[in-house]
Amino acid sequence: MTRVVIDIPEKELYKIEHDRVITDEQRAMLFCAITNGTVLPKGHGDLIDRDKLIGHIHGTKSIVATLDAPTVIAGDKE
Repeated sequence: MTRVVIDIPEKELYKIEHDRVITDEQRAMLFCAITNGTVLPKGHGDLIDRDKLIGHIHGTKSIVATLDAPTVIAGDKE
């Protein structure tokens, strides 16, 4: 499986999720988003939100706190 990180305007994502219909314009936007997306390399580790991590460890000097960082995308186990 290939994982691709893409950017989609929140308004369009909301419409697609709630209308359950994809217009020709949305299809073109999704095609461009996928084409311009970032392919995650095989075997990548967990992807975390750096800002949340910094907020999580702020004020602590222990690197162990990073183990509790919330995962955005799980690592590729393959």
